[in-house]
Amino acid sequence: MNSLLQNLAETFRKGGDGPSLGYEFLWVVAGMVFSMAGGLLTVKILSNLLEIQQFGKYTLLFSVASFLISVLFTTLGQINLRYVIIARNSGRIEDFRSWQNSGFFWLMVLSAVLLLPSALYLQSAKGGWMIIFPSLLILTLIWGRQISLQFMLMAFRLRREIGISQFIGAIGRPLAVFLAVYWAGQKPEYAILGLALGFLLLLISQQKFLNQYWKKAEHDPDTEYASETGHGALITKNYLSYGYTYALIGLATVIVLITDRWLLSFFGTLKQVAIYAALMQVALAPVAFSHAVLTRLAAPILFGNSENHKPRARKRQYKVLLLVWAGIAGLVLLGATLFHPLIVRLLTNARFAEYSHLLPWMVLGLLLERTMQVLELKGSVLLKTRAYMMSRVLLIASVPLFEYLFFRLYGFGWLVMGLVLAAGLGVIATVFINRFVLPAPPD
Repeated sequence: MNSLLQNLAETFRKGGDGPSLGYEFLWVVAGMVFSMAGGLLTVKILSNLLEIQQFGKYTLLFSVASFLISVLFTTLGQINLRYVIIARNSGRIEDFRSWQNSGFFWLMVLSAVLLLPSALYLQSAKGGWMIIFPSLLILTLIWGRQISLQFMLMAFRLRREIGISQFIGAIGRPLAVFLAVYWAGQKPEYAILGLALGFLLLLISQQKFLNQYWKKAEHDPDTEYASETGHGALITKNYLSYGYTYALIGLATVIVLITDRWLLSFFGTLKQVAIYAALMQVALAPVAFSHAVLTRLAAPILFGNSENHKPRARKRQYKVLLLVWAGIAGLVLLGATLFHPLIVRLLTNARFAEYSHLLPWMVLGLLLERTMQVLELKGSVLLKTRAYMMSRVLLIASVPLFEYLFFRLYGFGWLVMGLVLAAGLGVIATVFINRFVLPAPPD
């Protein structure tokens, strides 16, 4: 135990190359607090302004955009996070920027194609056909661009800049949603459009900070630029080979978050969709906050030590990361178990409070899924993300199956047990991969 505590202290004193870890930690926490507050305030506003059926419709629309963000644009962001440092160190930063912009363009086209059938279904089944598709497309593109830039800011460890942007977003998103619903009308498609405008403020601030970084890097004598341009097919293949597993991870994550509401939309009621979506958003906030703070702080450091050939430091920091995550996850689950009635009533309203007993189980399922992501950092550092393909396929297949079976056999309240069981199996599979499939790190 003393050795672990010493490693923890050393890790927080030395974050690798770059700013002190204490400084970074404060800004990471601040940024995530702002992001979480903005998300919860948005839910609070919409759950009170919209009728419960309209709120259910909003969650279905939002889940469509979330699906594309998780599968497409977060994948681009993960490529940015891992390869922009490699490109900078090898003098190919301009080539990488060009590739990143081209990648975003093709994701825009793909998003429009994939959104069309979803929007057509929601238009014919839920109404509001004149505004649903453009609203969803605008939200997806703005949110997607913001996500891809945020990962690049993370790679450069611009924690303060991310924190400031998140503060702008925490104010802009709920304010824009409130104004859109208040002025345009209490309809879910207007809430989606307002959310897009809120993300636009966040995007503008992040783009400004990134432009400042590029300008500074151009005058940095330690930054090399290649005389030739063009990555070529091989480099693009490397990016896609690394990134497609993250698309699978994103697909698994979004299935964990939205399968329940779509099952309820087909086999239940819009009221049940609204209840489950509101509770899941409340459950997700502390889990996503804790996971993001820890991984956004640790991942650039682990990747940096990998590039600097520091396997011992990386191995020690990875063990500390697992220990800290276990402690944080336990505290989050304990808080949800003890205070779930108060939490749900405070963050939503009395209509959802009677179902607050589901919250601890939702938190447990989400914590297990995020534990998979923490364990997967080991393979990410080694550029072996494909090793986790089977564990993610297992999660993708088992979540809908188990949730459907529990819902059909035992009813609405038992649906969450499908998530817990599926995520638990995913953790077991990921531990197996880390132990027996990945190469052992050098001592």
